[in-house]
Amino acid sequence: MSDAYEPRQVRKEAAVSKVGLCRERIYSYLSMQEAISDRVRIRMHDQGISYINSLKFTKYRYRDREIIYSQFQSLLSYPQINHFIFTRWGGYSKRPFHELNVSFWVGDREEDVRRNISLIKDISEAKKIISLNQIHSDKIVCIKSEGEDYVKEDGDGIITDIPSIALMIKVADCQSIFMFDPKRGVIGNIHNGWRGAVKNILTKAVHLFVEKFGSSPSDILCYISPSLGPCCAEFRSYSEIFPREFERFKVDKFHFNLWDISEYQLRKEGIPKENIEISRICTRCRPDLFYSFRREGITGRSATLIMLSM
Repeated sequence: MSDAYEPRQVRKEAAVSKVGLCRERIYSYLSMQEAISDRVRIRMHDQGISYINSLKFTKYRYRDREIIYSQFQSLLSYPQINHFIFTRWGGYSKRPFHELNVSFWVGDREEDVRRNISLIKDISEAKKIISLNQIHSDKIVCIKSEGEDYVKEDGDGIITDIPSIALMIKVADCQSIFMFDPKRGVIGNIHNGWRGAVKNILTKAVHLFVEKFGSSPSDILCYISPSLGPCCAEFRSYSEIFPREFERFKVDKFHFNLWDISEYQLRKEGIPKENIEISRICTRCRPDLFYSFRREGITGRSATLIMLSM
């Protein structure tokens, strides 16, 4: 199937005005190459910390690298959880994957990707990082044994109750959704793009929390990472790829609110509205922070991690 959208360098101001969710659009009017070549970065306070919506951004110096990562402020209140949403900065990859690309499948040098993942492992203090070969499916892996390794297995979600194992999802416009049941001590990380939404991977994730780990949907907390916003989620062939119920989430003729679709699917499975937090940062609008497949085409993938502490 060909791509179901027509990417454009400059979005219609009318669409942006109507949606009104990507509030810090300063760099959306710059070309991607200009923004990257000038090494435009998020403005940090003197202590290396800044905030956008519900995310706390931290500039962290590690060895010879300057890494920028973000975290949900509300999720930081749970000491049994460690989580990171890494930006594109601080790694070893060269153009056009610069800098902190964690995908082996985009054309980057394998050596640089391994160094980037090793860097992330050190910063997160994870005993082990588990990731999958993401294929935009509804397949979710439940990890019940510390010794299992799934790096070559296909799938788009990981759930576990084992401490010190970091669950890593790779994104460049798709959502990474952290799921956490503080009562049962269970975590999940779900890769959810528009194909995942059509296949309703989130329903399967909630069911696995309940069936495999005894969770109650009312106890599960969900956090949606920076991802493609309604300002940029254009689908000109939506009638061919989306179920009819998605039409309620149209914000104009061709744009859809994928964030609201995810919230809708989670709430249908019994997750309370107050348990769902959306970062509301559009990756396509922020070349200073995130990779975006829609903006760049050939580009890297950022890492999102969640881990139970010991």
